[in-house]
Amino acid sequence: VWNCTDDNPPERSIDPANYQNSPEVLGRGNGFDAVASICDGLVLSPSLIKAYFTYSDPLYDEDTNADVATETLDQKKPHNASSDYPDTARTDVKRKTDNLHKSLQILRDGVNVKLQRIEKDLLDLQ
Repeated sequence: VWNCTDDNPPERSIDPANYQNSPEVLGRGNGFDAVASICDGLVLSPSLIKAYFTYSDPLYDEDTNADVATETLDQKKPHNASSDYPDTARTDVKRKTDNLHKSLQILRDGVNVKLQRIEKDLLDLQ
């Protein structure tokens, strides 16, 4: 497909634009989402401008900047997830986890009972 041109278009069967789950087919008739595009631009603009000025600098040295980035990552403290949540949220997560464990144990016990019943039936058949 990538070697095709306007003079030599791809066959219809291998053209990704004709697949039923392609964005060209799924998004047909939905128009242009201007709000999402503006938000994308606002979020990405600072990063893109910073990258432009960093890499367009004639004195940019990739090796030096890689060392600085590694040092910065090494200096960061490990993230403590428990400090992000208030006590009520932590207890809520613990309660839900306990309920999940209880449900899984009930399922496991039920499966074991059925397996024992199947084994007994197989022994009775022999």
